[in-house]
Amino acid sequence: MYVAIPPIAATGLLALLGWNANAIVGIVQAMGLISLFFWGLFAARTAGLGRWRQVTFGVNYLVMGLIVIGVELALTH
Repeated sequence: MYVAIPPIAATGLLALLGWNANAIVGIVQAMGLISLFFWGLFAARTAGLGRWRQVTFGVNYLVMGLIVIGVELALTH
């Protein structure tokens, strides 16, 4: 639940400032990808892996997020 607070806050703030909806969606997607990267780092660190493996896990989580966004775009357009 706490993961949703920053995107909701950013959406509300940027909408109040008059930003374009497409730009807001792009920013929220970027926030989600960054979040996935850090969750990957956290999971690897919790598992006791070394720094290089932590970065590898973070990148893998980020790539999985990109794949999900790509599939979603392919299905909706």
